[in-house]
Amino acid sequence: MPRKPEPGTELGKKWNMYVNEHERLEYMLALAESGHPRAQAAGIRAFMFLYVNDKEVRDKVNKIIDDFIVYKQNGDSSIL
Repeated sequence: MPRKPEPGTELGKKWNMYVNEHERLEYMLALAESGHPRAQAAGIRAFMFLYVNDKEVRDKVNKIIDDFIVYKQNGDSSIL
């Protein structure tokens, strides 16, 4: 059952990111195997929640995060 937005928590901000096709397909396959084939955005929001609230998850991700930084063609890193 989808959660209903509470006042002040509406999902109103669209956030773009770049992902290569192979990584996207692996993610979708893993979600399908876990019984959540149509929950791509929910999975990313769940990851964000864990990263913020679970120090063990944050430490694991921080060890590999540099491997996933996207660079522009001119060599600059892609940042906000």
